[in-house]
Amino acid sequence: MGKEYNREVTSPLTPQMLEPMPEDCLGILFSEPLADEEYRALAAVLERQPDKKLYALQLSSAPHPITSLGFLRHFPNLERFTCNLHPLESFDGIQSLRHVKKLTVMRPDAKLSAAPLGELVTLRELWLDGHYRDLSALANLTSVTYAKMGYAGKLPDLSFLPPSVTKFSMNLGSITNIDALAALPNLTWLAFHKVRSLADLTSLAKATSLEYLYFAGLTSVTDLFDMSELTQLAELHIHGLTHLRELRTVLTAPKLRKLSVTDLPALQANSWHDTCTGWLAQGKPPFWQ
Repeated sequence: MGKEYNREVTSPLTPQMLEPMPEDCLGILFSEPLADEEYRALAAVLERQPDKKLYALQLSSAPHPITSLGFLRHFPNLERFTCNLHPLESFDGIQSLRHVKKLTVMRPDAKLSAAPLGELVTLRELWLDGHYRDLSALANLTSVTYAKMGYAGKLPDLSFLPPSVTKFSMNLGSITNIDALAALPNLTWLAFHKVRSLADLTSLAKATSLEYLYFAGLTSVTDLFDMSELTQLAELHIHGLTHLRELRTVLTAPKLRKLSVTDLPALQANSWHDTCTGWLAQGKPPFWQ
């Protein structure tokens, strides 16, 4: 298999654009409006290959801006959709995706209401990049197991996450209160990357189903938390927590087997020493090799 790519299509469509996609093709990408019959032709291709996505991509400077998702009425059986439309003015029309399983939305220029997304009840994976209103509607997405957020500005909390979520990640967001994560009964995988406003991780002590944790670039964190109740935690990554002073609490995780630690310049010398010796005393191989 070669390098993965998207098949770019433009109007007028050619027969080659409607051929079956090879394995290394991720899906169909368009960046200018198409005619209704062309959308329907693409929908027929994607129905025959439901593992491929439809990718709508358009920058703010596009001469023919795509401001709505009305074209999705031609794709009622689409299972994978990536929306990177900077001129987009509303999510209205996305409700046409009655069978969508995977949705990725990259930062539109406007701060849109996420309310229409709450109607996508078949959704299993959701990636939202950017700032949105009415996130509470996402709580209705009770089939979503993987939620990912990026560049999420000034979120008060994460109470909008549906209880079905087992995997959550945030990259370059702004949040201080993550208490709602402890209420997710099946959360096993969690990652925070460059969420610099996040300082308090203590509520994760009650997220007892966690198996995997990844913290990177959390520059406001000075201390971790007691992990004695995280009886399923097996893997922990801690990178670039430049103000972290204490590491010994990782020794409280009963089943932790894989630990990765780098770039902790504020860590106290005795904390590093005690963590290393305590780790060896638990009969585990050195994590620093």
